[in-house]
Amino acid sequence: MPALVALVKEEDNGWLIWGRTLALTGYAVASIGYLLSIARLPTIARAYVAGDASTQAALAATWKASIDLPGVWGYAAVGFLILVASLIALCNGAMPHWLAVLGIVIAVPHFMIPFGAYFKLQTVLIIADVVALALPVWYIGVGVLMRKNPAK
Repeated sequence: MPALVALVKEEDNGWLIWGRTLALTGYAVASIGYLLSIARLPTIARAYVAGDASTQAALAATWKASIDLPGVWGYAAVGFLILVASLIALCNGAMPHWLAVLGIVIAVPHFMIPFGAYFKLQTVLIIADVVALALPVWYIGVGVLMRKNPAK
């Protein structure tokens, strides 16, 4: 994320710096959540398998796999940086036009996922997942661009 900010900025930009901080925090929260799930899942699985029907129902209803259930940090915060960086790159030409537009398009599912998860809207989540299939193209494109401009 810091390299992305360095790639698109021409001068200090508060939106970009704020977006970078949100994205780094979002990745940290998501990473901690995944690590906690990995650590706790075997114990929860053993309790579920060994438990009676009421224990299984209680675990299924109450156990949460993430500390960021709707994905506000893991998705929306990262999407905010992608959106801001792509908008700035579109204006200052730091990225090819197609890559900046693609960044704007793929930022949308980053905001749709927390919305769909919070309100349990499966259709919204499916649409977000389909649009997010273009995400690797953007990351690879940005990576190639960074390799061409190692000074930044």
